[in-house]
Parts: sequence; structure tokens; C-alpha cells
Amino acid sequence: PVFLGIHFWDTLFANNFKPAWNLGFDDVLTTYSDINGDGDVYKDTYNWDDAHNADSGTLNFGDINTIIVASIRYASSLRQISRGFLPFNISAMASANSVISAQLSIYCKAKYLWEDSGNVASVGVEKSIQTNPESLAGGDYSKCIVHSPTEYASRIVYNSWSASAYNHFTLNADGRAHILANKAGWAMFSMRTSYDLDDTDPAPPSGSYRGIQINNASANTSGTTNDPYLYVVYTSFNPHLARRKLMLG
Repeated sequence: PVFLGIHFWDTLFANNFKPAWNLGFDDVLTTYSDINGDGDVYKDTYNWDDAHNADSGTLNFGDINTIIVASIRYASSLRQISRGFLPFNISAMASANSVISAQLSIYCKAKYLWEDSGNVASVGVEKSIQTNPESLAGGDYSKCIVHSPTEYASRIVYNSWSASAYNHFTLNADGRAHILANKAGWAMFSMRTSYDLDDTDPAPPSGSYRGIQINNASANTSGTTNDPYLYVVYTSFNPHLARRKLMLG
């Protein structure tokens, strides 16, 4: 409560009327996903459990510039699951005491839905435990909480995904705790479809296929204009700095 009170002091009073009185409780970090660590890993096989529970998969369902998140069942009974991985270096906030808010933003290049409800099929965010945040590998396919994961934000349904625009996951208390627990290193996230998160095999399609696919920009795209990014507002109270700021006025 004391930390939050001083945070509100910083944001509502000091920043607006006398910046020198800011006690340092409203630090902000914007960090982009690692260019070699982000991407997708996919698995395709004719049995849902074999696809969902596989230890490893294949890198880059599309290409290195695209992070594809998908669950598809073909008329041939082939299943394809693609999981997105997003590691962020957050060591710049190593002194954080708490995370006030956090937002994970991903730029959607294109989206596809086949024989499904756009108000039901969705994408969610949970923890990644990929082996190396700076080098995604096929063996990282299972480096998430495969069964009954704790999700870090409300899912975004297909109809709410905006193509050619950023889509934002507002992280919940579990997501913010994940960031704080890893403040000296990497906060790593996995994006998965509702089929994958719920371990639900898509019903057989009446046509060629059934499912959802979201194509997102990776950090490999030129510049950072469309890169995945993590925006964090946090507190990092330094009593000596606070006292000095107050004395200097």
C-alpha cells in the first residue's frame, strides 16, 4: 500500500506539477522480442494427441519473418499445431519492487478461420520455458505448460483480432508476477490457440479443413515498427534517491 501510494503521488502530482519531486515509482520499460529467440514451432501428424503432446517439432511453419499460431484439422485427418514463442530481455528492470501493469503487443499480418466460430476460436498467452531465449529450436515445441496452463491474459477471439495492426494482451496478476519473478533476465511467453490450450481436437471438417491461423510479425522484420513488444510499468523504490530528490526540491 505504501509503494502504491507513492506511485500515485508520482503519477498524479509530481509528474504534473513538480517533476523534481518524483520519487521514482513509475518506471516504464518497452522491450522487443529477441530476433533469434522468437518465432514458431509446429507439429503435424494424423493423431491429435501425438501432435499436442509431442516433445519436439519443426521451426518456422511459415518463415522467419512470421510467427504463426495455428490449430488446423484437414479432411485427410492431418492435424497441425503451431505455437508462438516470445522471449523479452527485461534485465533493465532488475531493481523493480512491483509490476503495476504490463501489456504484450503483437502485430497481426493476416488471419484465417475455416469452418469455425469467430467468436469462439481464439489465441491466448502463457509461460514459455524455451531452453535458450536467444535461439529458438525445434525441441522448444513442448517448452510451454502443455497441459492446463495458467494463462497470463484474456484470450483474444478471432473476430477481435485486427489484421495489419497491433493486438494487445493486457497481462493479469499471474502475467505480472511472471515478469517480476524474472526481472533480472528474461520474461518468456508462448502464444497458443484455444484448441491447443484446451487440448481439444477440432471436429472433422465438412470441406478441406477446420481451424484457426494467426500470422504475426516477428522481430526479424526490418526495424522495430511491427516487432512484438512488452510494455511494463513498474516500481523501483530507492530510499536514498527519494530522500535526495526531496532535499533538492
